[in-house]
Amino acid sequence: MITDGQATGWKQGTTIRHLLEENKQEVGVQIVMIGGHGDSGGGGGGGLRNLALTRLQLTSELPTVNKPLRFEAEVSNFGAAEVRDVPVQLWLDEGAVDEVRIDSIAPRQARSIALNARLQTEGYHLLAARIRPDQLPAAATRTIVIRGLKQIQVLLVDGDPGLEGREAETFFLRGALVPVAPSLQDQYFVQTKTLPVGELERTRLDGYDVVILCNVSELSRTTVALLERFLNAGKGLILFPGPNTNLNYFNDVLYRQRGLLPAGLGEPVGDSGQMEKFETLQGVGSRFEHPIAAVWNESGFGNPANAHFYRHFPLLEKKGAKAGVVSGVGTVGNNGGEAAVMLRYSEGKPAVMEHAWGAGRVVLFSSTGNTRWNDLPVQAPVFVPLLERIVDSLLKRQDEQLNVQVGQKLVMRCGNDQLGKEAQVYRPGQVGGGRATADRVRVEMNGLWPTFTYDQTDWAGVYRIDLPGVGGGGGGRGV
Repeated sequence: MITDGQATGWKQGTTIRHLLEENKQEVGVQIVMIGGHGDSGGGGGGGLRNLALTRLQLTSELPTVNKPLRFEAEVSNFGAAEVRDVPVQLWLDEGAVDEVRIDSIAPRQARSIALNARLQTEGYHLLAARIRPDQLPAAATRTIVIRGLKQIQVLLVDGDPGLEGREAETFFLRGALVPVAPSLQDQYFVQTKTLPVGELERTRLDGYDVVILCNVSELSRTTVALLERFLNAGKGLILFPGPNTNLNYFNDVLYRQRGLLPAGLGEPVGDSGQMEKFETLQGVGSRFEHPIAAVWNESGFGNPANAHFYRHFPLLEKKGAKAGVVSGVGTVGNNGGEAAVMLRYSEGKPAVMEHAWGAGRVVLFSSTGNTRWNDLPVQAPVFVPLLERIVDSLLKRQDEQLNVQVGQKLVMRCGNDQLGKEAQVYRPGQVGGGRATADRVRVEMNGLWPTFTYDQTDWAGVYRIDLPGVGGGGGGRGV
C-alpha cells in the first residue's frame, strides 16, 4: 500500500485497520509512505529514509579467479533530507566479503563506492550489494551474476607465417596478450596459440574465446561458416589487415555479403617506407566516447597519440555509425549490429571500429598488428591495455545477457541440439527448487536461430534456468 499519509485519505482508517487485522492470515500488507521529510540525520534515525541501491557493476577488466576484482555500487537518496553513515555490504554467493560506509548522501543525490571480492572458483557466481532496508525492502539489494574465468584462450591466425621473430604477424600480439616472463606464461590467465590461416578451417574453435586474424588475404567458405558459428556462440573476432589483404574479397564477401565487418576498407593510404610521414591517433585531452577507449579521458594510462601510423586502410563507416555506441544483437539476415567507432585518427577518421554479429562481436583495425605499417605494437602503455580492454569487452559480450532489468525480456540463442527442448524457469525465492511447478519454456526458432525467450521477469532477484545440455542440466541467469 503506497500512500502520502494525508488525513483526508484516511477518513475510514479505523475500518481499514480492522479489516486488515481480521484478514491478516490471507492478506499481507506493507505500507510505503511517500512524500515524507526523510531521515533527519543518522543511519538509524527515527524519520523516514528513502534509500535505494541503484547500480552494481564489475569495473575490473576480467572476472578471473584468484585475482582481486573491483565492483562499484551506487546508493541513491530519494528522500528530502541528508542521510549519514550508510553501510554497504558486498555478498559473494552466500557470504559477505566486504563492507564500506558512505559518510553522507545529500537529498535527491547518489553516491558511488568501490567494493572488492575475489572469486575462488570458475563458473557462475552471485554478487549482491546490500544496505539496511527502509520503506521499500526490495530497493535495499542489487544483484548481478558474473562468470568467473580461469583462463582465456586466444587463437592467433598468421596470414604470412614465413616471417619470423619481430617481423611475424603475431609476435607483438602474443607479447601484449601475455605480458609476463616466459617462466610465468603457463600460469597466466590469457593463453595463446598461433597457426597459419590454411589450418583454420580444420580447427575446432569450441575451446577458444577470441580469434585474431592477422594480415589474412582470403578465407575459404568453410572457414567463413566456421567463424560465423563461432560468433553465434557469443565469441569474439579481431581483424588486423595488412599487405596481403585482398581488398575486393574483404569488401564483397566479408562486408557486403556476410556482414561480418563493421566497415568496408578503402584503398590503403600512406607509405610505410617513408618514416617521416605519419598519422597519429587522437590523444589524451580529446574526447574518447567509446567505453573501451574512455580510459584515455584521464591521464596516467599512456597516450594513443604517441603511436605513428605510416600506412593504413581507410575504414568506410556505414551510414549512421555512431561513435561510442556499443551495438546490440544484429538482425537476422545481415546479422550485424550497429557499428561503433572505437578509436579515431587525430583528424577524425576511424582507426578502429566494432559491431555485434549474431551473439558475438567483431573488431576491425585499420592497420597491421605488427610494426610493418605502424609502431602501435611497441607503444606498450597503450597497446597492452587496449588489447586487454578489447578482449574484456568480447568476453563480456558472451555474458551480457546474464543480467537484465526487471520487466525486460530475456532472449538467449541456443544450439541446434536444444531446439524443441523445454527449459524450466524458477523465479526469485524458488531458486532452490522449492517452487511446486516451474515455468516451462520451449526453445523455438526465431528467424534463423533456436532461441529461448522468457518475459515473466517482473520480480527482482536471481532466476534459475534448467535447460538440457547446458552446464550439466542447469544454466543460471540473473535478472
